[in-house]
Amino acid sequence: MMKKYTLFTFIVAAFLLSSCKDSYDLSEMQNPRKLVVYAFPSEADTTFISVTNSVGVMKYTDTRKVKNVTDAQIDYRVNGEPRSVQTLDDGSYFVVGGQKAGDRIDLQVAHRSFQPVSSSTVVPESVPVSLQRVVAVDEFDADYGGMRSLHKLLATFTDPAETTDYYAVRVCMKAYKGYGNGIYTDDVGNTSTAYVDSEEKYNSIREAHPEMEWDIHLTDSATFWPTIVTNDEPLLNPLMSIDEDFGYENNFYGNLCIFSDELINGQTYTLHLNIGAYEASDLYNFGKCYQVVLYRISHEYYRFLKSVNDLDNNELAEGGFAVLMPTYTNIMGGAGVLAGCNAACSEWKSVTNP
Repeated sequence: MMKKYTLFTFIVAAFLLSSCKDSYDLSEMQNPRKLVVYAFPSEADTTFISVTNSVGVMKYTDTRKVKNVTDAQIDYRVNGEPRSVQTLDDGSYFVVGGQKAGDRIDLQVAHRSFQPVSSSTVVPESVPVSLQRVVAVDEFDADYGGMRSLHKLLATFTDPAETTDYYAVRVCMKAYKGYGNGIYTDDVGNTSTAYVDSEEKYNSIREAHPEMEWDIHLTDSATFWPTIVTNDEPLLNPLMSIDEDFGYENNFYGNLCIFSDELINGQTYTLHLNIGAYEASDLYNFGKCYQVVLYRISHEYYRFLKSVNDLDNNELAEGGFAVLMPTYTNIMGGAGVLAGCNAACSEWKSVTNP
């Protein structure tokens, strides 16, 4: 922390003492409003399409909020065949009927108040993923500042060798509420009982009395998308110490961790995905199970997410000491992204001891 602070102070001083001068005229950034379109077609039954408009940088304090453009004309085609586009109550749009891997999607959006926009993408093939096991471990976490209880997920997939591929990965966690009644009968016929309302109590008593018989009741469950701790996975933690010294972080937008196959092309690879052991433990504390969702994403999807991550993780740029690069777009004539993806889900697995 001291090294990072010292280096940051040096950079600030260098900027303040520099004789160079750059002038920026914000009025030059007042381009006409444009359509902003987001759509991520996949093999899912429904594809949602968001259509809004851009707001100039000088208008950021405008009391008018950015709203959906509700009366746009949308032409959505799959392999050249038009699909019916419907409207939701909030003014957004959707297309019913999933695409197949390899389908080409062409999208055009027009409105009387804006320049028309267009884009295209291809839905990629999915790549199967298998969750080998989930292990409870205690490891030192420098960012956490000490030892941390983790659930380590080991998920294996095989990258296609003939193509350059891009991925995103998330972990789905299902946590349970419940209770248990244990019955123990000793050698002379005396019976004792135990009541537990958490997995921690259940494991503690079961370890002390492995012969006890249990009647377990799960009463409710909830699904969460926990944050992945990326320290143990080289594909998700590319930062070196010098990157951290210069103010770069390694957060992923929406807990959607992206990576390319540059280091593993054509290999069978096992991801090491760590989850905090006590996520969702306050309310749903009677057991957990996990599923890994591996998305194969198009190049434009990867570039978009990477640009968003780079903006969020550049501490120097946030302080005004580096250039903020614009968010990637492939919408011709406007802004936003049309990007294909395809998901593969592993089997569900619960935690085992190492």
